[in-house]
Amino acid sequence: MKKSKILSIALLAILFTACSNNNQTTETMKSESNEPVMGLGNKIEGVNFTGDAWLNTLSAESNYDCQVYNVTFAPTVRNSWHSHAVGQILLCTEGVGYYQERGKPAQRLEVGAVVNIPANVEHWHGAAPDSQFTHIGITPKVSENSAEWLEPVSDEEYMKAVGVSALPVKTQSVKRNIGSVLALYPKPVTVIGTINEGKANFMTMTHTGIIGHDRIMLSMRKSHHSNKAVRDIRKLSVNMVDEAMLPRADYAGTVSGANEDKSKLFEYTIGDEGMPIINDSPLTMECVVEDIYETEGFDNFICKITNTYANDDILDVDGKIDYNSFKPVLFEMPSYQYLRTGEVIGKCRTLSKN
Repeated sequence: MKKSKILSIALLAILFTACSNNNQTTETMKSESNEPVMGLGNKIEGVNFTGDAWLNTLSAESNYDCQVYNVTFAPTVRNSWHSHAVGQILLCTEGVGYYQERGKPAQRLEVGAVVNIPANVEHWHGAAPDSQFTHIGITPKVSENSAEWLEPVSDEEYMKAVGVSALPVKTQSVKRNIGSVLALYPKPVTVIGTINEGKANFMTMTHTGIIGHDRIMLSMRKSHHSNKAVRDIRKLSVNMVDEAMLPRADYAGTVSGANEDKSKLFEYTIGDEGMPIINDSPLTMECVVEDIYETEGFDNFICKITNTYANDDILDVDGKIDYNSFKPVLFEMPSYQYLRTGEVIGKCRTLSKN
């Protein structure tokens, strides 16, 4: 009996110790992880947040006419002043944050706080200066609940709202060597026009570069059908792509002129150098090839610009290209995505004076 009791007590002690260690390990893992319970999601891009913020959509079932999402703010990060036509609900799940309506004191938000945001009330919300902050956002009646984004919340407004006299100094991030990566993206999307055996041929490319003020370089794989034509006649056109032209430009980059006649893919006229100028391209450069620099698998054509053809609606009063009017499509790797041209953020040689 004594041996049996001793054995039972020993087994209970082992089980208790194991459970305690398991709980301790679980708690340690939770405390060491910055990953929100509902997941971090994707980084939010755009101008409506002052720094790093992440969005994870939890539910967007159209039949419910409601969206539920998880938003995580890095310390000090907040969104711009904005309002919702119907309203919004915030459920605060992690960290410490703030919510402020225009003209009212800010509210400190901790885990468990619920914020019912009235319709059409201008407000902002974000993280405390010293804490990451996560909330679940619920947007009801999505079909009629449009958001109106206003101006950013300035550092001065934020510091006054949260009661601090200065913001934490950001620590410099550590750079990591990721090897030999071509990182000069995004680049403008162009369609190269050539004449091959008496017919126009078009090929989409983004491997372009600038050499001086009147020369460019075009880098083409040796396997491309267009390479032989460029080598033979040593001339080509470089047609810039806008959003209206993009679907056909994308197609021109997916099929080879060796297998399909692409001469009728775009309407074109013949330029002064005899090259096809795409009518729908707002801006086209006609070039002659001055030199060919070969690298492994590529022909790199050094080209002199001889003529530039531009639509009137993308030129300013001085006859110069206005990139506020002309929005060339950009391409970036490695995600193989097309991007819109961004907004102007300053004038060259003036920013250092501000």
